[in-house]
This record gives sequence, C-alpha cells and structure tokens, in this order.
Amino acid sequence: MSDAELLDKAAKAAGGYYDELAGCFSTDMVNWEQWEPLEDDGDAFRLAVSLDIAVLTHFPSASVASFDQGPRFIEERQPNNPMPATRRAIVRAAAAMADRME
Repeated sequence: MSDAELLDKAAKAAGGYYDELAGCFSTDMVNWEQWEPLEDDGDAFRLAVSLDIAVLTHFPSASVASFDQGPRFIEERQPNNPMPATRRAIVRAAAAMADRME
C-alpha cells in the first residue's frame, strides 16, 4: 500500500478526508489543514489520541495497539531511529481501522 493510500485510509478512520496533492486533512471539506502524520510527530500523536491507539516503543522498533474491534497490534522496525517507525505504525493502525469500518 502506498503512503498516499495509507494516509487516505487513516483520514477516513479519523472521520475526515485527505487531499494527497495538497497534503491536507479536513473533517468538513471546507476547512483544510496541513497533515503529515508519517513525517510530523504532532500529527501522528493527534491521530493516535483521536483513535485511542496505544503506542509502545522498544528500540529499535515501535508497536501500536488499537482496540476498536478487539486488540490489534502493529509493529514497525527502523534501525537507529524509532520515531519514523512509531509514526508509520500509528498510520498503519489507523488505516487498518478504516478497513474494518467498511
């Protein structure tokens, strides 16, 4: 799955829309804001909090757990830098939640 597809699904799980060309997120198709949870720690954190995703880090990997339909764990590994792994795990968990909503 491409990053754009992951972000689109994560936005749906968060109750919004993602504009790939602009890199923006909106919940009402009127007010848009920059949104880069794969690159921005704050965006990833807000996504995790809004979807009740638990983050567990253990170098060199990060795991996240979502509990929307029973526990689901996702792990990402990235040697020497757990931050990108943590952000990607959060976005993957959100995208999986969107898949289960369909």
